[in-house]
Amino acid sequence: MTSLDKKYLQAYLPFYSTSYTQKYLLRSYQEQGITEATQYSFSNCYPFISYIENGLLYLKQASKIALQIKPLLLYYGFTHLLKACVLVVDPVYPETTAVLAHGVSTRKKKKQQYEFLMDEVKIQRNGLFTHLASKMFHMKLSEEKYSMITLLKEIPELSSIFKRMKGNLPQLPISLHKGALHIDQTVLNHYHMTKDRFIQLAARKWRLPIDLENISEEDNLIKLGLIEPMSKNKESLLPFRYDYLLDIYTLSLQKDAPSQTLPDMLIMYLLLYNLSMISRYEIDWWTELFKEMGHQDLPFISGFLDVAEFKIPMLVGEWLTGREV
Repeated sequence: MTSLDKKYLQAYLPFYSTSYTQKYLLRSYQEQGITEATQYSFSNCYPFISYIENGLLYLKQASKIALQIKPLLLYYGFTHLLKACVLVVDPVYPETTAVLAHGVSTRKKKKQQYEFLMDEVKIQRNGLFTHLASKMFHMKLSEEKYSMITLLKEIPELSSIFKRMKGNLPQLPISLHKGALHIDQTVLNHYHMTKDRFIQLAARKWRLPIDLENISEEDNLIKLGLIEPMSKNKESLLPFRYDYLLDIYTLSLQKDAPSQTLPDMLIMYLLLYNLSMISRYEIDWWTELFKEMGHQDLPFISGFLDVAEFKIPMLVGEWLTGREV
């Protein structure tokens, strides 16, 4: 475990105190105007701690086992942590059995010449995925499909793998300095947009808090001032994503893909769900993947699992601490 991992795991330590956790839940419920907030904060205290404890246990074990088994432990560990998050914003979870399903489906039978990168998952109307999207991120997702390659391209820590394997970068670096986004002209060239059209895209479609009175240009840089300061939750600047390895913000070049504005935690869930299903039920293909090593899929799968191992506790920890008063 690296020092970076330990730093982010410390975000969870206060939750092992029932008095702290009860007060944490109470504040959240009161801010949402939930009736019987006190009662819910006491009744959900132990389930919340159990989700955290078990989720981190799965993740810690995932760091010690073979790559072939890693998707299962990462998926279940992540699911436990997400259920803790849902309890923060939904005190009656699970209110119905409908929210207990995965909320995602994938092909039951893989085609010949199957490629993971070209595989898809489909969002279901009900289930954990759609429930946490609604409760945690206030998103109403349609029953659409996401391909694995479009999801992987939205993970900035994988950009170097895409560069070496595919010959291009799916993300370009963006600077955030003194409350302003510094965007290089290269980004506009990739988007085939003028400055004014890009600003319209950012303000209207992406709904970023741009200060239209605080926009300037300097040395091929466009500086977009933000009305609101950065919150602790890095998801607030989507589709600009944070690269935890390089300590920079990036912007995806997939401007027409629905995955571009999908929060990092939802992207992680979709990828881990599919990999956990494949490792369980497509055992012939999964075994061949590691034995033959002839698939282009393996570097991307291995790279993603490495990123997921350290990024999941960071993302969840930041979401939880971002709700503290």
